[in-house]
Amino acid sequence: MGSNSWDSCVPPWSRDQCDSLGVGLRVQEGETIYDFCWFPQMTATDPTSCCFASSSRAHPVHLWDACTGELRATYRGYNEVDEVAAAYSLAFTPDGAQLYAGYDKRILVFDVTRPGRDYGTITCSGGPRKGEAKLPGIISCMAFPPDSSSLAAGTYAGYVGTFDPRSPPHAQLQLLLHGHRGGLTQVSYTRDGQYLVTGARQDDAVLVWDLRYADQALYRLERDTKSTNQRISFSIEPCGRHLLTGGCSGAVRVFDLQTGNQVDELVIAEGDTVNGCDTHPFLSLLAVSTGHRRFPLAVDSLADSEDDSSDSEEEGQQWGLKQDKDEMLEQDMCKLQQQQSAHQQQQQQQQQQ
Repeated sequence: MGSNSWDSCVPPWSRDQCDSLGVGLRVQEGETIYDFCWFPQMTATDPTSCCFASSSRAHPVHLWDACTGELRATYRGYNEVDEVAAAYSLAFTPDGAQLYAGYDKRILVFDVTRPGRDYGTITCSGGPRKGEAKLPGIISCMAFPPDSSSLAAGTYAGYVGTFDPRSPPHAQLQLLLHGHRGGLTQVSYTRDGQYLVTGARQDDAVLVWDLRYADQALYRLERDTKSTNQRISFSIEPCGRHLLTGGCSGAVRVFDLQTGNQVDELVIAEGDTVNGCDTHPFLSLLAVSTGHRRFPLAVDSLADSEDDSSDSEEEGQQWGLKQDKDEMLEQDMCKLQQQQSAHQQQQQQQQQQ
């Protein structure tokens, strides 16, 4: 199991015999991590398949060895001025042959066996014909169905588009969906590939779309995520019947995808945020991550601020007394000068007489 954090690290966690999770490996990226994804054909019995890809700010896409932490390969995408650009989202094809990387208004397709700058491009800004649909914004998340027949891509502009990945670089936009108020943070297909589930930040619902009748969302699954910019993830359990999602209420909500109704709620961290939620592929296990940024005002800082304020008041009083003394001295000097000038005038008058 892998996770990423603000310190630019991707630590895969390992489960030991005591059922406790410890950091099995720590991979350091150069900047803030945008996204990472596991190799879909990974199995512990084949060390060559144990790898994952990551993207970070101002860096190319890296492929890491999940056993040793060594860098296996680098995939470089370039912008319009031939500078290395960072990918905002990543997704392997289900067979692991290709790696898709999301950029601003375009998706780059890398052959996993050919590192470097060789890639295909799917342009999301529309075709040459006037009025042709386009997918606006930065590609923030992507997903494939099990049969790789389609590609779903979400953007920070609040839109979701589907493409046919079997025909790059001329893949055309098939569907354009819009129903979220915030930027998309996660898209996922159901097991049969006929339904698409989407989630966004600062939006209090997960939307379920029937791709056969995509005029509007089929279900709206309510969750407490309206007041946060965090990525609040959801997960579809292996049987494909239920969806689990976190939220700012500290609970994991369970929804029935056949009816759209909430069927259960499990409080994980009361008063905290459940931002990560994922089910095991074949075991009855659920992994969650909790936490959000807090800015506490410590008691020591309050005491220091009070001491600083009292010191400033004393300094102000001392400065005021010093100012009063200086003014009195100036007044005495003026009086002496006036007396001296008057005395000199009297002496001059006497001399003239």
